[in-house]
Amino acid sequence: MGQKYTHLSYEDRVKIEHWHKNGKSIRYIARELGRSPNTISYELKHLTVSGQYVAKKASVKAYQKRYCARVCSNKVARDKDLRELV
Repeated sequence: MGQKYTHLSYEDRVKIEHWHKNGKSIRYIARELGRSPNTISYELKHLTVSGQYVAKKASVKAYQKRYCARVCSNKVARDKDLRELV
């Protein structure tokens, strides 16, 4: 069985921001946080705003992504006809 995944905390993102600004490698950051390098790479690539990684903005963007995944994707709840059919 694989490892259990937990979302990055705001504190983790602050550390990522600090280390990234100081030129630390993705592998270094991952090792320090006990995370996969893929997690850090994804964070830096997909949650960067205006070409710069900022922990506060990344946290907001991650929250919006999780929120929309729960709420926006529920087609049955949004469509009255489909809801009645099901």
